[in-house]
Amino acid sequence: MNQLIIAIAALMLMVSGSAFAAPLWNELSDAQQQKLQPLSNSWDDMSETRRENILTGLNRWESLDNNAKQRTKQQFERYQSLSNEDREELRQQFNRFQNMDEDRKTKLRDLYKEFKNKSEDERASLKKQYDENRNSNNRNRNNSSDTNDNSGRSPSQQPSKGDNDNNSKQNEQSGDGGKSKK
Repeated sequence: MNQLIIAIAALMLMVSGSAFAAPLWNELSDAQQQKLQPLSNSWDDMSETRRENILTGLNRWESLDNNAKQRTKQQFERYQSLSNEDREELRQQFNRFQNMDEDRKTKLRDLYKEFKNKSEDERASLKKQYDENRNSNNRNRNNSSDTNDNSGRSPSQQPSKGDNDNNSKQNEQSGDGGKSKK
């Protein structure tokens, strides 16, 4: 359970700020030491910023009601089940959001609230459309990188090494040094 709390506190770091100096292990309260026990051996070796962030996350965790804690645990478990590729995409989305101006962030939050207020069927339909667009964009991106190689030919159209060897042999046999056209 303590490891789950620490992991969730670490996830909460991404959005937390720091407003106090982080104490060393022996300066933590008994309750903090108990909750952070898995970090006891490495706590003093962590940067002050990391210790501050962990304590901030722990304080935020403790301030949540039971329903919010349950939702956070479910979100963490869902995050843990993501592939490394999906986690990286989620981190990139988070960073893009953090770098947006406040007006754009507000607009996206409002759109998200609208989405959450839709029926389950409407949300499922929108998610399906999103996934289809995302998959289509990924296919287009992959196809454009395939066609950029070797004069726009797809991999199935690329000459194999054997084809090049055969062409060289045919050119040598024609006696014109490969200048003849087929």
